[in-house]
Amino acid sequence: MKSNELNIEAIVIGEEDWVKCFQGDISFPINQYLRILCAYLKQKQKYHISRKEICEKAHLSYNNVYRIDTCQVMPQVDTLFKLLDAVDCSLTIDIVDLKGNDNLTQNMSQD
Repeated sequence: MKSNELNIEAIVIGEEDWVKCFQGDISFPINQYLRILCAYLKQKQKYHISRKEICEKAHLSYNNVYRIDTCQVMPQVDTLFKLLDAVDCSLTIDIVDLKGNDNLTQNMSQD
C-alpha cells in the first residue's frame, strides 16, 4: 500500500487514529455498520471511483456522500444500498436464529 493511501481497515480496528467515531468502545451494530462502510470505501479506493461519480450513480448529493465518507453521519439502510451499488457491490443480509442455529434468510427462500 502506498504511504499516502488511507488504510481503512487499520482505522476500523483501531490501529490508526483518524476519525473520532472510530475511537473507543464500539457497539455491535456500529461495528457492523463500520465493516460495511469499510468495504464500500475499499471498493471505491480499489477502482478509483470519485465522490462525484458516486453521487451521480447513487443519485445523492455531494455533501451527503462526503459526510458519509468522512464518518460525520451514518446513512440510512437505503442510502447504504445505493452507495454499495454505486461501487458495484451488493449487500447480503443473513438473519440467523442464534438459539436454533438456523439461517432464517435461507429458510425463507426455500418456502
